[in-house]
Amino acid sequence: MLIHAARLLRDRGTPISVTIVGDGPSSSELMAMAAGLDVEFVGRIDDRVLVATIMAESAVIVAPSPFETFGLSVVEALASGTPVVVPHIGAGQELVAPGCGVVAPFSAAGFAVAIEQVLAWDRDSTRATCRDHAVHYSWDRTGASLLSFYDEIIRIGQRSVA
Repeated sequence: MLIHAARLLRDRGTPISVTIVGDGPSSSELMAMAAGLDVEFVGRIDDRVLVATIMAESAVIVAPSPFETFGLSVVEALASGTPVVVPHIGAGQELVAPGCGVVAPFSAAGFAVAIEQVLAWDRDSTRATCRDHAVHYSWDRTGASLLSFYDEIIRIGQRSVA
């Protein structure tokens, strides 16, 4: 999806540089699809500091997978101050707030438009908005929210038994 979006952007006169982190069984096919585009495949990176650096230095993080269950990579991108583009299906859409990302239609054209939107934003204020929003997903807040949810379930269960 991202490679097709990059091609659409290039054809519209908005070339972008893409760094793809990770690998998998489709890597060779993706490399062939990226021919003629400014796409770098860096493979799997186990160094979390390096991953964080790449995220922080990026203008936008695109998380095109609709199969993300929590969206940890989206939260990591936001915490590093980088806005995100996510599909309108999957967990990512629940994590995006105005000013820190775009929820896009699940198509190359939808992703291309969303990337253009994010690239037009003021970088400094966007970074601050992203970091502020990511705080909502800290481990402390997430844990407290989960415990509160469990407490409520227990209270409901106790009322129905009584």
